Amino acid sequence: ICEDPQAVDLFVFSWVLSESAAGLHADAFRPLQALFARAAPGAVFAFLDATDRLWPAVIEAARGEGCYEAILVNNSHKTSMLLQRVAAARPDRLAREAEALSHCTAHAAAHRCWTHRVSRETGTA
Repeated sequence: ICEDPQAVDLFVFSWVLSESAAGLHADAFRPLQALFARAAPGAVFAFLDATDRLWPAVIEAARGEGCYEAILVNNSHKTSMLLQRVAAARPDRLAREAEALSHCTAHAAAHRCWTHRVSRETGTA
């Protein structure tokens, strides 16, 4: 994905995660984990997508590779996310993140229920 992630200050993912969601889940988010593991302190990842349902899994993948803080911004019923690699997470930011992430987690759960139901109804489960 990137030859030298340590040399990058800003990674922008704009309208790509929702299109590659099935592959990311199947590959346990390994392409992102590789970037998260090698990103320099202070590096920012901007996720601007059609859906926010992947944010909980993306945060989990990031934190499996290092210390990251998330800022979630809701604009016109879409939640974008910024992740920054930090030396230590600030408790006040983690509390705000948890509150904002609850919407994304609910959206992800609703989407899983919907896809399960559609699979059963179409016989593709």
